[in-house]
Formats: sequence, structure tokens, C-alpha cells
Amino acid sequence: MKKLLLITLCVFGMFGALKAQETEVVIDGTVGSYDESMNRYAPIFVAYQYSISQQYYLAEEIGMEAGTITSLSFKTDMTWYETAPRRLDVFLVNTENSSFNGLNMEQLTLDDIHFSGNVTFAPSAWVEIKLDKAFNYTGGNILICVSDMTGTQGFFDGYFTGFVLPEGSPARCVWHRNETLPFDPIAKVEVANEVSYCIPFIKFVFSETDAIEENAASFNVYPNPVENELFIATEMNVEEIAVYDVYGRQALSQQVNETTSQQVVNVAELNEGVYFVKIVTDNGEIVKRFVKK
Repeated sequence: MKKLLLITLCVFGMFGALKAQETEVVIDGTVGSYDESMNRYAPIFVAYQYSISQQYYLAEEIGMEAGTITSLSFKTDMTWYETAPRRLDVFLVNTENSSFNGLNMEQLTLDDIHFSGNVTFAPSAWVEIKLDKAFNYTGGNILICVSDMTGTQGFFDGYFTGFVLPEGSPARCVWHRNETLPFDPIAKVEVANEVSYCIPFIKFVFSETDAIEENAASFNVYPNPVENELFIATEMNVEEIAVYDVYGRQALSQQVNETTSQQVVNVAELNEGVYFVKIVTDNGEIVKRFVKK
């Protein structure tokens, strides 16, 4: 069932100040039924090297007038899962649409990407994806697109938890997978090969303060699209910078300037297209997507 949980998180510093207040919205089958016998390939299908899915969540299910979404979670339905992370792009879009007409997915833009990086899924658990860029929800329906660009197959004995729509309902989920090329819903309209009437369970976290997320505040990668020089501004200590193409091949590496908080990556010699810059710091790593024009 859909649950609206108001969770007040009191994060105290030295003076005990209130740092954040959050609301969780869980959509897990009020409008349908859970069927554990179904194969649930959305939001990702790790048995293939590349997969993509899109699904609509409706305003009446979300139950919020508006707000700022800072993270979302999908729930796995498996007793074991590989530990290798999957490299994902997650798109979020405010929309009036509520279902798919045929197999055509919605074409998206670079601004619609709110997470680009690695996600490690855990067995039989909610797996949180903290957004790189908070999503300004306007109170209507939401389109979620998850593109798995890992480029390798995974092995598992289960899928993701989802709910089946009532009989006669329009299709609200489409997906596709292949072994050769990554998907790019920005460059063209992707055509799905499957329509699903099973929607993944999802959990949204709404922030009720103006707090800036750590990931979003820690890194600023610009301009995007870029022609010659890509700037990376961060307060963290950068140890390594590398750029990869959509096939996972390293396109270039960048020597780190340890004396400045802004790194400059020369991308002038790269061909036009989509790339990922991996930034390794003393506090972990983050992957950002950019377009070379």
C-alpha cells in the first residue's frame, strides 16, 4: 500500500540545531497487486549488458502538492545479489502524461538527469539513490527513466519488487535491453521491446528545508555541454580524474592540480558525444555525465 511517512530528522551539531526535515512517500501497490511470480525487469535488467526502462507514477499515488525530491529507492526481491555496482543514469520529469501509447519512450534532455553514477544493490532491501541534483516536483505525475550503462552482465536469483496494475489499466512501464550498444534517450526516442503492467515499488524522499545535498554541493562540473575545457570545482581533495566513453573505455586521464580547488580537463580532442568523468577523492568517487559538442 502507499504509505506517507513524515519523518523529522533532528541532526544536531554543537548547538543542537535542526538540520533537515524529510517526508518519505512509498508507492508499493495500493493501485494494484503484488505478484511474486512475475519477472520484474524494471528499473534495470542486469542479465544484459545494457538496459533502459521508463515508468509513470501518478499524482494521486504520490499525494504531495509539490516539493523537492532528494533521493529515491527501489526495492529488490532477491535472496542474493552480485556486489559489483551498476552504472546508472536516472532521469526525472514532471509530466501530464500517465501511460505509454505503443512502444515509444519519452525523449529526454540533459537537464532531466538527476543522478549519474554507480549503484550497488543489496538483497531483499530498499536501495537508495541519492540524487546528484535535487528534483523540483510540481505536484503532477512523474516519469522515471533508469538507464543501465554498465556494459557487463550480472547474475542473480531474483528481480525487483513491483505491483501489477488492475486489469484493463493502460501500460505505465516500458523497457528494453541489449548486449551491444548503450541506450541514449537524449539523442533519440528509444523504442522499447516490452510493455509491462508491473510497476517497480518506489520510495521518494522529499526535503522540507532548503538544505543542499552533499553530493550536489560538493561538485560542480561545467560547462555542460562542453567544447574545449571542462571545469571541476570541489572542496574535496581530488586524487584522480578520468574520462570514459559510453562503452566504458577510458578516453583520457587528467593530472590533478593539488594546489587549487578547481580542476581543468582539456576535452577539445574528444569526438562529439556523451562521456562520463570519474572523480576520485579521499572521500570516495563520483561519476558525472557530460556532453562534448
